[in-house]
Amino acid sequence: MKAFYISAGGFSLVNDRLYTALQESWAGSLERLDALEVAFAGRPLSRLAATLSTICFYHRVIAKHRIPPRDLTVRMPIFQRCLSDRIGSFVKGASWTLQTQSLFDSSCQGIPHFVYTDHTFRANQRYKSLLPTWPVPNDWLRMEEELYKNSALVFSTSGFAATSMVEDYGIPRERAVVTWSGCNVDPPTSIPQRSGKMRRILFVGVEWERKGGPILVEAFSRLRAQFPELELDVVGCEGKQEGIRFHGRLKPSDMQPFFEKADIFCLPSIAEPSAVALTEASGFGLPVVATRVGGSPERVLEGETGLLVEPSHVEELCGAIQFLIKNPEAARKMGIAGRERVLRDFTWDAVATKILGQIRFIVPNSP
Repeated sequence: MKAFYISAGGFSLVNDRLYTALQESWAGSLERLDALEVAFAGRPLSRLAATLSTICFYHRVIAKHRIPPRDLTVRMPIFQRCLSDRIGSFVKGASWTLQTQSLFDSSCQGIPHFVYTDHTFRANQRYKSLLPTWPVPNDWLRMEEELYKNSALVFSTSGFAATSMVEDYGIPRERAVVTWSGCNVDPPTSIPQRSGKMRRILFVGVEWERKGGPILVEAFSRLRAQFPELELDVVGCEGKQEGIRFHGRLKPSDMQPFFEKADIFCLPSIAEPSAVALTEASGFGLPVVATRVGGSPERVLEGETGLLVEPSHVEELCGAIQFLIKNPEAARKMGIAGRERVLRDFTWDAVATKILGQIRFIVPNSP
């Protein structure tokens, strides 16, 4: 039995990890397709036209965030038209198809189609602090809605995203399935030995404003007046400030020492669908401080695996970090509980098992 795994771009390292996990658990043939290559194979002029239209539409986003135009091309109508024209010839005879992210529609009539995604466009309106969203063509908005409605199931990385599918797009609740996501920095075999002094805070994120970086810096400055030995490591962003070490973007393979040496993980995001860094930190036995936004409360259980605060609330953030500093035993227990949950629910093997279990229920005679 043959199936197809369809992706485009990096998707925060999800594409490779999920494909590998599905491949190991699926007894049939699972072939991987790049949606961009499918759409533009043998069509250099169409590829050029799509690139030019992407640059024209997204020039400000590309310049500000240093994003390659290729990563945004999937949002352009010309790409979707080309993909729709070609996808049938690539997946002919498939028992099912699965695409990652809901930025395009690779479904083919007569073949059960599944989607694995972390967000919806309309979910942006659900955050308490509304952030500017990247513009999308009107054709893309219609495509997203049709994709959810026509898919056999939509797998999501959080209940937050699943609720948006149901309430914002009218998808039947039984077709919006939460499967979580795995860790791209694998948990160690055991919790690293730590001093228990609770003086080193770790932040991981590449979108400084959305991830609450400025709020954490303000809280850190206040706390350092009370705890002079407090340190802050920032991975994913550049900067310069006393007491803070900025490390820029790093590969997942370079992240392990930071999780091992940290005492507290803090990600006070303003908007957050399902940050993998939260579960990665828990996997290393760290108590986590996060905000009550998006899917974060599903990954950080209040008082059990960490502490939750309101977004943009510096006083609350200071209080949460201060509690962990003053209560190292409580912090240690949170770290242990968080790690146990990650090993149970937030591995790529666990995600693949959930996805394939649902697919086997819908597609007859699936191995």
